[in-house]
Order: sequence, then C-alpha cells, then structure tokens
Amino acid sequence: MGGRPIPDARLQNDIRRLTAVIQTAILWISGILPILVLVEFWLRDPHEVLWLRHHVVETLTILCLALPGLLIFFWPLVLAGTLLFLWRFYRRHRSPRSVSFYARRALATLARVALAGTQSLFAAFWWWLVGWRPVAGAALGAVLLGSHLVWFGRTEGRRRALSFVMGAVAIIWLWSGFWWEYRMAQPVPQERIYSAAAYDAAVDSSGRTIVLDAPSGRAVILSEGQSREVDRTLGPQRLAISEKDHSVYIANFDARWRGAVTRIAGQDVEEIALPGCSKAIDIAAAPSQRLLIACEFSGTLHVYDPARGLMQRTIRVPRLPYAVAVDNSGKALVASENVTGRVALVDIDAGRLIRSRSLGRVNWDAVHDPVGGLWYVARPISGEVVALDDTLRIVRRIAVGSAPRELTITGGERACLLVTHYFSGRLTVIDLRDGRIEARLRIGEQGLWHQFRGISIAPDGSWLASDTNGVWRLPPR
Repeated sequence: MGGRPIPDARLQNDIRRLTAVIQTAILWISGILPILVLVEFWLRDPHEVLWLRHHVVETLTILCLALPGLLIFFWPLVLAGTLLFLWRFYRRHRSPRSVSFYARRALATLARVALAGTQSLFAAFWWWLVGWRPVAGAALGAVLLGSHLVWFGRTEGRRRALSFVMGAVAIIWLWSGFWWEYRMAQPVPQERIYSAAAYDAAVDSSGRTIVLDAPSGRAVILSEGQSREVDRTLGPQRLAISEKDHSVYIANFDARWRGAVTRIAGQDVEEIALPGCSKAIDIAAAPSQRLLIACEFSGTLHVYDPARGLMQRTIRVPRLPYAVAVDNSGKALVASENVTGRVALVDIDAGRLIRSRSLGRVNWDAVHDPVGGLWYVARPISGEVVALDDTLRIVRRIAVGSAPRELTITGGERACLLVTHYFSGRLTVIDLRDGRIEARLRIGEQGLWHQFRGISIAPDGSWLASDTNGVWRLPPR
C-alpha cells in the first residue's frame, strides 16, 4: 500500500533504549535514596525537619499514590485518548490491518496504562515504608541495588519484575506492621453502638449520640434506642459541640458553600452558609462562642459567630488545610494535608496569619494542650506526632506507629493525648507531661483496613471511637 513500515524498527529501538534508561534510573533512585534517608536520620537533629525523609520521600509517596487514583477517576478520558490515538495512527498510515489488529493494539495500550498505575501504587508503598521505617527502607534499598546489579538489571522484563517484587515486599512489610500493631495492643472492654462505617461521633449535653455515617454521607442521631438521619448534611467529616448553647455543628465536605455547616439544636436542624468556602473539612469551637471552619479546596479559615448568625471574617491559610485546633487566647493552628504540608498559626481576633512553617508534606490532625501550651500535629507517613510551641519550633517528636490520624486530649489533672491509627485500628495513649506512651489499646475488630478515624470524649468520661466497622464506646479510664 506504500505506507511506512509498522512499527518503525529504528523508533522502536530508541523507545527500548529510553525505557531501559528510565527503568534503571528509577531502580537506582529507589535503592540509593533510602540509604541516604537513613544517614540523614542518624546525623541530623531529631527536632529538625529532615529534608529527604519529610520532604522528598513524602512527595514521592503522594505522587505515586496520585497516578493510579487519577487513572481510576478519569478512566473514560484514558479510554477515549487510547481510541483517538489509534484512529490517528490508522488515518496516517492507512495500513490494511484488520479490526482485530486495532482492537488488540487498544487493549495492549490500556494494559500498559494499567501496568503503569499498578507500578506507581507499588512504588507508593515502597516510599511510605522508607518514610515510616528508615532502617528497613535502607536495608531493602541495599537488597534492591544488589539484585539489580547481579541479575535483575539485564533485561526490561527483569527490571520490571524487580520493581514489582520490591513493591510487594514493601506492601507485605507495611500490612504485617499494621497487623502486628493491632495484635500487640492491649484488649479493652468496648461496646459497638453503631454498626456502619463512621467518620466521627460525639455525645451532646442531652445524651444523644451524633454519628457521621460514611456510606450514606449523612449525620445520624441515636437516642433511646432509635436512630434518625439528618437530611441537611452531605459528606459530613467532623463535628464540634458549642459549650454555650450545646448545639452540634457539622462540617459538610460534599456540600456547597450554602450548606457548608449544619447546626443541630434539639429537634431543629439548619444550614449555615459560608461564602467563599469550598469543601469544609474541619470545625472547632473557639473562645467568645465562635466557630472556626477550615475549607480545604479554597484554602480558607472561616470565623463564624453563631449567636448573631454571621460570618466575622475569612482568613487565607496555606493550601489544602485539613485540620484546625484552637487555644484559649484566640490563636488557632491550621495544619495542611497534601502538597504544602505546612502548619500556620493564626490570630483569630486580628484575622491574620502570625507565622507558618513546613513540617513535611502530609499532616492529618492538630490539637492544643491547654496545660502544657503545646500544639500537637499528626504526621501519618513518618508515623509521628510532633509537638510545637507558639513559635512553631519542634519541641518533641513522638514515634507512635503507623499512620496517626486523629488527636484528642482528655481532661483532668493527668491529661493524655489520644492518637488513632488509621490502618491498624490501634489507639495510642500518651502522657502529656513527658511524652511517654502510656498505653496501646486495641479498638474494633481485627482486619487490614480499619480506617480508624474519630475519637471523642463523652460527658460521662467514656470514649467514642469511629472506624470502618462502626462506633465503639469505651468505659471511662
């Protein structure tokens, strides 16, 4: 037909050489960087942010997790792009190939995309292990380099197999660590009071339990053995209870700004509009009977006065704020989740940012200790809780275990910090006087996907723990 040969041999060889270079570079980086992370971990001051561990490794973890997520979310675009590429290929070459030939080409292209997504997911677990366990990451990095030099680096198939094997080893290591954390934790008496996955739960002054149900994306009120779904909630994430009017305020992540917050007062339910708020993710009660609402996508902190029913001000904070904590003097700490990983200290009354700093790339929750005067931030990839003073200087690092998620401080003379672990289902209790781990408690049922999120203190002193299997009540300790 006079068309060009398909495929062009020279172009194919160039692609193979480029692929070999990229594969080799990725394997060498995956082997050498964990060793450098361990060296930095040993040599640097533990009170400092480690550039490799807290910036580079966490960034690589986020990027590798993002690719498969984007492929799954945008799969129609991936399919359409593959078909468009093949159609342009056909129009250009006009080759007398059968329909089955192009169907096989389309399936092969989609298979390569799926393979790339899987490899990226395996790499994410690899970097997560390096960030959480620097010693284990360095040991596996040395094994990877040796395997690549001895045998696995000779062909494309062997290099690809090596990346899958090391990723699988990292996954097994991580999940074994989660299982071990759960099994070694202390069993405690607990009662399941709600049997569906929940983001958070709390008990109000009237004794009702408000549960943020994950599957339905609604809040549920439990009272006298009955449950009632709250209609004006959409994707509720966290809640706060006002000490003055005892109302419950819920941050609605999936609602637009007109329904960003839901107020439950007795039998009354109302929506609160927050102009400029996109994706309300956290809410906290502040002094002078105000509410602070962190809005993730808009990068804003909203100060709302429920008594007068108006928004006082909007404060710009570092992008993707994920959690907000408040003290008794009118200051708030906003912790950002992905990409920026910054924490910012805010003056609520003045409506301004006092100072901010980076702790790495991922932060999940924050809380203030009114007795010690420190701010605590949960850092999931490094498996730490970091204590900061008002200058945002790192005062203490507490290695708590895998993926610390939510933080709550108990009351009383011997206040403790409660830390939930997202994957293992463990609850860590920390003595705030010296940062010593006081207890490790086993919450919920055994499994590999606990999604342990919320922890709150009821008026009677009992604890409410929310995970993928429901809400669990623990007796007062």
